[in-house]
Amino acid sequence: MNRRILAIDVEGTIIKDSLDPLPRPGLLEFLTWASEQHRLVIFSTLPEKKFREIAAALVAHGAAPEWFPRLEYFRKTPADSFKDLTRVGDPLRVWLIDDYEGYVDPAQRKRWIRIETYFDQGDQDEELARVRRDLEIRAWSYLISELPEADRKPFAQHMIDTAPRACPPPLPGDEPDDPRYWRPDYLRWKNGYYGLF
Repeated sequence: MNRRILAIDVEGTIIKDSLDPLPRPGLLEFLTWASEQHRLVIFSTLPEKKFREIAAALVAHGAAPEWFPRLEYFRKTPADSFKDLTRVGDPLRVWLIDDYEGYVDPAQRKRWIRIETYFDQGDQDEELARVRRDLEIRAWSYLISELPEADRKPFAQHMIDTAPRACPPPLPGDEPDDPRYWRPDYLRWKNGYYGLF
């Protein structure tokens, strides 16, 4: 199965920082759920050895699954301008979860899932639950730019012609001229089901 890839930042995203690696609330549950839906990788500025030490400590404290320290690792070095998702895989199949917009390649901004920086907000921090809901919506919808090029304009016109209809809510990173539509609606249109009922 060709699953989508979830590239996850470390500092400020899933822990406070490398000096105080306090896990974000809900980390174990989020990683467990995400691993069932996506191929997980780490994309961080930390040296790989430091990440693996932190990951092992999180596992020892019951804050991460036992497999977490063995995830594939990608590092953004000081020489890199951005976290280039082409290093991870096809950018149209990769989501980046990161708290720092400065590391997001502007050409890949639509693949970025913003998360608020974690600095020990306590139990009221629900960012990982929000990101999960965001990912669930993305799993059932497409951006026009993700469709085959030959389908983009005809399907957009179809949506205009059949509006109003319920569409997924906009998500962080969505562009005004690149609306999001439910995947089943596109598949029905693609298979010629409209006009048959």
